[in-house]
Amino acid sequence: MSDDDDLIRGNNFHVAFLTYEKFAGLAFARPHVFEALGAVVFDEVHQIADAERGRVVELILARVMARRRMGQPLQVVALCGPVDDLGGLEAWLQAAPVIERRRPLPLVEAVVSPSGRYKYRNSETGVTGEGHLSGFPVSAAGLDPGRKWAAGLRGRMAAAILKALSPNEPTLAFRATRPDTRALARDIAATGTRQGLSDATLDLLRFTRAEDSRAAKQLRTCLRGGTAFHTRDLRRHERELVERWFRDSSVSVLVATTGLAMGVNTPASTVIVVDHEWYHGKTRSMRPLGVLDYRNMVGRAGRLGHTVKEFGTSYLLAEDDATAGRLWDEYLTATGTRLSSGLGDLPVEDLVLALLALSGSARETDLLQSVVGTFYGFQRQGDASWAGDTRAKFRVGVEELLSDGFVTRQADGTLTLNPLGRICGWDGLRCSSARRVLAAIRHLVAGNERLDEMALLVVTQVTEELDDQWTPTYFDGEFYLRNASDWFRERPTLLEGLRTAECGQERPERRLAERLKRIWTLRRWVDGQPLDRIEAAYEQGEEPATMYLQAAAERTGDLLRAVAGVAATVVPDRKDDIAKEMSSLRLRLEYGVDKAAGELCALALGLTRHEARQLAAAGVATERGLLDAVVADDQRLHAALSTPGVHRLKAAMQGAKTGRRRSRQSVQEQALLDLFPEGTVF
Repeated sequence: MSDDDDLIRGNNFHVAFLTYEKFAGLAFARPHVFEALGAVVFDEVHQIADAERGRVVELILARVMARRRMGQPLQVVALCGPVDDLGGLEAWLQAAPVIERRRPLPLVEAVVSPSGRYKYRNSETGVTGEGHLSGFPVSAAGLDPGRKWAAGLRGRMAAAILKALSPNEPTLAFRATRPDTRALARDIAATGTRQGLSDATLDLLRFTRAEDSRAAKQLRTCLRGGTAFHTRDLRRHERELVERWFRDSSVSVLVATTGLAMGVNTPASTVIVVDHEWYHGKTRSMRPLGVLDYRNMVGRAGRLGHTVKEFGTSYLLAEDDATAGRLWDEYLTATGTRLSSGLGDLPVEDLVLALLALSGSARETDLLQSVVGTFYGFQRQGDASWAGDTRAKFRVGVEELLSDGFVTRQADGTLTLNPLGRICGWDGLRCSSARRVLAAIRHLVAGNERLDEMALLVVTQVTEELDDQWTPTYFDGEFYLRNASDWFRERPTLLEGLRTAECGQERPERRLAERLKRIWTLRRWVDGQPLDRIEAAYEQGEEPATMYLQAAAERTGDLLRAVAGVAATVVPDRKDDIAKEMSSLRLRLEYGVDKAAGELCALALGLTRHEARQLAAAGVATERGLLDAVVADDQRLHAALSTPGVHRLKAAMQGAKTGRRRSRQSVQEQALLDLFPEGTVF
């Protein structure tokens, strides 16, 4: 959420909770944010090894360590998952490791075969043994052969275990895909063995039928049977309610995708890891479950104060005896998991820009020393061949960056970031994406195309970051390719820019269809169309489409500032207009509302999408109009909102008098600073 960004920019906080990406976006362009810090707590710091998020985690850590070397008294606390070897992270951070391997309650881990035979290990005593579960063996009869056969069999095994457990035993089950997650929750709910939630409680999930997603309807069916699922098909308030109901034991079985294992406090008595592989959207393939991910999942079993048993239990499911033996070796008895940096996986150009963003400027010969200041360099500082290879790669990368205008070499040989390079270095936009965006913007400018919200939305879709995000077009790809010309009839230059943008070498037509589908869907989202109407048109059969919509909206919003920044480097005299368009679109992508309702959301009063849409439709669409309606207790408020919603709005408006609320003008002014800090020279 962006509601508190202004407080952080102005250092008006004592304690702030941010994602790594949000903090990097706010702080890298503003040294005063780092200067104000007295302590930083890094949660899930083992994500430094992640191929996607690791870059941001490591660069923030490196900046913090650089501030400490400059004499700033900064306390650093890093919380890490259960790895066997920190890989030198504690030495790089100059920190004293505090390692606790004993659990308050022991964990009994087991690997289960379809026959019901299981082998277990006690985490406290190390004792191993074997046994047989009731309700087994489980048959594979009727399952379709092929890739999904094993997943189907494991689903039946999970159902057998869940049916044998006490109906009141808090149980977490993890599945690799969203359809399998929902299916298992529905199957257990249908048994009728668990106490469900009342219709009055379930009303908390619903704003209006038009805002009721397919996933929300399926969730209510599960909740009536005492189970729930947790996936990105659900909206934020729905996921939060599910977590709350599971923690207070209103729901005894929660089936989730693997993302719940990271950062969400959902302790249980029993954990079932149904799948030992997960779907990787970028490569469209299944990958083995990481050992650290497995440990995060089973570590939620047997949390003190959340179970009546004296130990926690976890089950890892295997589709046959041979697989069970392999899983035992790979997950239960494996040692030697070592934390390593993911920064080295970056293309060399992106690494150079990241290092220059970290240091501000550097000579080419000093870049190697800069990389040594990162965890990546620290882990390789004794490797002489690595230093030589990296120096050679940097030389080639620097020349390409100089040629393409990302950096400038000063008279004394110092390399500094140009506006284009600063955008990539600070916001994490890949160089390859910046080149695509740059080419698309130049095409639009040459065609005298407006650089408005629609243009920014279209151009953002050509980035590699969004190409990596899976958008299903198996059923309807031809529909988008066939109708694109009609949709862009009034602005054909936009479609030309989209068609000419690089689509990669693998199935470029499918890539173009995916981009068109995201644009079509997001356009309806920011026009404030009802969610059920958007889903119905998404062509996924009965499959929920909310996750694809939310993921596209969030990622587009994340990239939008960088894309607008690239546009402003092409036409700097139009940067004010570009900033205003970017600011408006980012807000509307976050809330899914049209411009009128967006004005209400910009007031940061905690209005939901439905409430803002209803108020705008009722003619209460300005700050003054809203204030007058609250003072007069206007009946339009009661027609648009629930009674609790009216009370909450009045309280929020009262709180707004403290000066915390931002005006629309201040939001736009801040957008200019977000694009280019003071002193930027084009």
